[in-house]
Amino acid sequence: MKIIKNAEIATKEWMSFNVPDKEKIRKYFFIRPTNSGITIVTTLPFMPMRGKVVKSGAELKSTLQKIIKSYSKITQTDEVAASDFMKGIGFNQRSIQNSREENYQAIFINSMNDDHNLKIKLGSASNINYVASELIFERGNYRVDVVGYNGSDLFFFEFKNVRTTKVNQVSEYVDYYTKNIKILSDILEHYPMNPVSTFNQIKGVMVMPYAESAYKDPMWKILASKFNIDIVFFAESLLYHKV
Repeated sequence: MKIIKNAEIATKEWMSFNVPDKEKIRKYFFIRPTNSGITIVTTLPFMPMRGKVVKSGAELKSTLQKIIKSYSKITQTDEVAASDFMKGIGFNQRSIQNSREENYQAIFINSMNDDHNLKIKLGSASNINYVASELIFERGNYRVDVVGYNGSDLFFFEFKNVRTTKVNQVSEYVDYYTKNIKILSDILEHYPMNPVSTFNQIKGVMVMPYAESAYKDPMWKILASKFNIDIVFFAESLLYHKV
């Protein structure tokens, strides 16, 4: 499959960077191989989930080098100047305001590796680390919002910017990829940045905005049990960085 070939190309270039530079890139960027090519995606707060499609491994490497070289510009206080720089190297901002769902996904991806609360709520012994987003390997309706891995199991996270009882979607994703487990395993084994060599099972998680009255409704536990998934509600909060 072309996605595996593109993943191998991306991994080769990714492995050419030293550890400090990799950590800079990981902070606000990830690499997404697809059947049609390779995309660099940013989770920067002023440009969440915006991407640049690169046409070759050489272009991937050169773009990542530009990011590393200009990291202080990208993370400066002046977000207008930072946004202009990002546009200058090929990251396109939407003409309309980014959706809440994209904002939530970007925040989730940026924080999930260190989110101890997430692992507790999902009954995981270890933190759940980011692997991939918008994962799909053929045309269809099975694009997974975010894939996580805790060292033993995969987690498929489906984000909604409003609460919905149509939680069977993530259950269908789990069923589909379980039936195509060999293809999924081959892709993730070659995936850049955070490859997964082996896993036991896939767990589905529906993620929706929190509201106290809705959260207490016993209906959610019934739906979670019916479709064999987890349902979690998130509340917007602040993330602190002490100097």
